[in-house]
Amino acid sequence: MNRLGQTRSQAARGRFLLAVLAAALLLGPWLIPEYRPTAPAGVPLEAVSGVAWRHDDHAEVAHFLESLRLHDGVLCLGTSETTSLPGGNWPDFLNGVEPRFAVLAGAGRTAGVHLPVLAQHADQLRGLQLIYYINPVYWNAEHGPINPTYWTRYVDPLLLGGSGDLPAAIARPIAEGRAALPLPQRFNPAGLLRRARKAWFKDLRGWVASKPLGTPIRPWEGEPPTAPDPRTDFERGVRADFHHDAWFKPVASDPAVLEARTAELQGFIAACAEWGIEATFILGPFNAPFVRSHAPEAEAGYVRLQADLAQILSASPFPWIDGRDLNDTPGAFRDHQHHSSYGAAQIAEKTLAHDAF
Repeated sequence: MNRLGQTRSQAARGRFLLAVLAAALLLGPWLIPEYRPTAPAGVPLEAVSGVAWRHDDHAEVAHFLESLRLHDGVLCLGTSETTSLPGGNWPDFLNGVEPRFAVLAGAGRTAGVHLPVLAQHADQLRGLQLIYYINPVYWNAEHGPINPTYWTRYVDPLLLGGSGDLPAAIARPIAEGRAALPLPQRFNPAGLLRRARKAWFKDLRGWVASKPLGTPIRPWEGEPPTAPDPRTDFERGVRADFHHDAWFKPVASDPAVLEARTAELQGFIAACAEWGIEATFILGPFNAPFVRSHAPEAEAGYVRLQADLAQILSASPFPWIDGRDLNDTPGAFRDHQHHSSYGAAQIAEKTLAHDAF
């Protein structure tokens, strides 16, 4: 009987603690004011936490975007080709001239993936300078039409459900991204729990933290390469230690893939116009020497795709930088689809020659 009584007592205490926890979560927004960082102190910030961006921790993301918009910063967006390189990448080389270029990049971080978060921040976007790098390889069958893994990596599914009040061109990629998610991911309650505890885990911590929110963009130290990597296999157009030729994929033959990816880009262009973003687009190259060596029948598809993308960009209200001449630049690539630091230096040179920068 004593054990039964102890068990009942422990269960009662457990229920009480759960009730207190639930009450604290519910009362948090009334007990703890929302934390809003002070205005950026005269400098653009180099990054925002990937977790904060994914879930749109609104105050932190707004603080980051405002630091760029108010202090001549430039937000550089791209996929895996724009992530860090040991010898430096194109945003690094731009920051070697003037430290004002922040980066959000990663594999599969294509145009549409940015829309759900940006849609929450119209107040911080008007006048924001932005560069979007277009990698043609994302029009291949491996990446389309929608890859749920990439969307859930960078976007909380909760943010995909509120696109109904957006213009149709912007709403379409978001709606298609949501529709492509498996049901357990689309209705995952983790995001709701995170929002419920926000007052305690984000706002309270923000008020008591003593360190500044974000790091200013720092000058890049070093010199851009002026010649290809000596390890380059010029016949194959890659570094000699690249041995995964089979990773290459041609442009998709499925019209649904091409249509979805193109609509995603057009939606991003429409969003920049709608929200007053001062955007510049870079039409990136494909590795022509590698394609001719490994799959010559695929070259025409990439040439045609680049021509189609150039037509879309020319019809848009935004300036763009043409990187197609790098298709054949010796040493511009390190593997089948990622440019080298030498190729990045050529991209940075083109960007610096652009009137806006």
